[in-house]
Amino acid sequence: MKIFEEYKRIGQQQGFLFESMVDNRTFLSPNDRMLNSKFCMLSKNDMVYYASDSYAAKVGMSSTYSGVYTAIPSNSYDFKAEISKHFWIDFITGRKKVKTNDSFIDKHLSISTNNVEQLLRIIDIRIAKDYLELWDKYSPVKLVVGIDYLQSIVAFKGKLIIGVELNEWVLPERFEQTYNDFKGIIAEMMLKLNRHGNDV
Repeated sequence: MKIFEEYKRIGQQQGFLFESMVDNRTFLSPNDRMLNSKFCMLSKNDMVYYASDSYAAKVGMSSTYSGVYTAIPSNSYDFKAEISKHFWIDFITGRKKVKTNDSFIDKHLSISTNNVEQLLRIIDIRIAKDYLELWDKYSPVKLVVGIDYLQSIVAFKGKLIIGVELNEWVLPERFEQTYNDFKGIIAEMMLKLNRHGNDV
């Protein structure tokens, strides 16, 4: 795939480790493709850019996303959260939203989580504002947190992952800027965490 070749070139030029995989599993005949999946990964130090695309023909389901992720220290076994921009129509769509009791965050962000207290160890108003700037630049983009969030990455097994995620792959020509912007907000979240005891 051309995009894999371009990502590989980026990795070589910028010091990333590169991995990729394409998997076409068939059922009965090659014309009845049951699962088509591919991913690629660029990793450097503790940061990973991961892009995944899958399509299950039998059930008509597809999933495409990419993002920058890292593992953070955690004593939790089930903490998860998803943060996106708040829209007034969220209540119509039935999207559940939790309150943090911070007026700015609650007004501008839509948050789903099973532990608000833990979430507030890694986000604050400054991070919320920086996230909203990312939204203006890359929408739709979301912040994700979860144990074993990316199970296919061996180095992330059993760890709490934080990431910035899109519902598409980053074009190679935009990779460097996107990666640095996403890495920046992750670094802010980790800095906040370090100020509060270094784990969630």
